[in-house]
Amino acid sequence: MPSDVDRKPAHRVELRVSGEGRGFDPTTVQPDHHGLSIIRKHASATGADLTIESQPDQGTEIVVMWEERQ
Repeated sequence: MPSDVDRKPAHRVELRVSGEGRGFDPTTVQPDHHGLSIIRKHASATGADLTIESQPDQGTEIVVMWEERQ
C-alpha cells in the first residue's frame, strides 16, 4: 500500500494572507501567543500545513495548505 506521501492529492486548498504592515520577529514571539496559537490549532485540527513568514517592518505572510489524498 502506498504511503500517504506517495498518493496524489484529490483536492487541494491553499489560503494565503499577506500584508505589508509592521511584521514581527518570529523568533521572539511566544509559541502560545493568542492569535498565532489559534491559527496553529485550527490548521492542526484540519491536518493542514501552516507557514508563517514575517520580519519587522517587512510585513507578514501566512499560508495554510490542506490536501485531501486519494
